[in-house]
Amino acid sequence: MGFIIILVFFVLPQAHTAHRDAQRKLYLEQVATNIEKYKENFPVSHNQYPPDSGTFNTNFAPPGGSYAVVKDDNDPLSHTLYNFTGVMFIPTSSQPAGITYELGHDCNNDPSSIGIYRIKIGLESGVIYCLDNH
Repeated sequence: MGFIIILVFFVLPQAHTAHRDAQRKLYLEQVATNIEKYKENFPVSHNQYPPDSGTFNTNFAPPGGSYAVVKDDNDPLSHTLYNFTGVMFIPTSSQPAGITYELGHDCNNDPSSIGIYRIKIGLESGVIYCLDNH
């Protein structure tokens, strides 16, 4: 009986959190793929990454961004669109995860040359997950 209580109150919630965080990481990887598509296809800045967070947010934020992921644009906990305001949020039941973009830095916080970017998302576990193209 004690094992079942431990399973229900401690193990299952952690498994759900880990699953939702895995979904967020996958979403961020899809955003990174779309950043590469932007670089290749956007006519005004051909062969360049979005120059700033405003340009990134305009083009990648759901629902209207032309490079938005479109599929699974809702945070799995709050069930609302991911937050592309440039502010890092750890997701809660009422607040979706925040996604940030920064050109000129990698995930190790090293200033880098033009053409290096990082994107980050807040995870429910309290960790900030970062991807870069370096």
